[in-house]
Amino acid sequence: MLKFLFWNVGKKNIGNLVGSIASERDIDLVVLAECSTPLETLRELNRTSPRNYFHLPSPTRRIHTYSCLPQGSITPLTEYSGLTIHQVHPPIGKDFLLVGVHLPSKMYMNS
Repeated sequence: MLKFLFWNVGKKNIGNLVGSIASERDIDLVVLAECSTPLETLRELNRTSPRNYFHLPSPTRRIHTYSCLPQGSITPLTEYSGLTIHQVHPPIGKDFLLVGVHLPSKMYMNS
């Protein structure tokens, strides 16, 4: 069974913590909202885990996705500000959609 981690890291530099959790829990897909250090997070994921993670390219800077599934297992379908949708083709099991959403805060919305 695939394991996921979704976390709004609130622009904090906590790649080491994300890497530790991913390694400890054997996470396959990591989706982070408000990650201001995506490359450092990737380095930490690969430093702390025996598995090799890669960062999925995305035009949105609000959501970052990392995977240790085989290359070609994830196909980007839709990318908008605050929304990312990928088709996942796991090595075992049925394909599924992975959707990451980061909605705007009500504190910053105009009435």
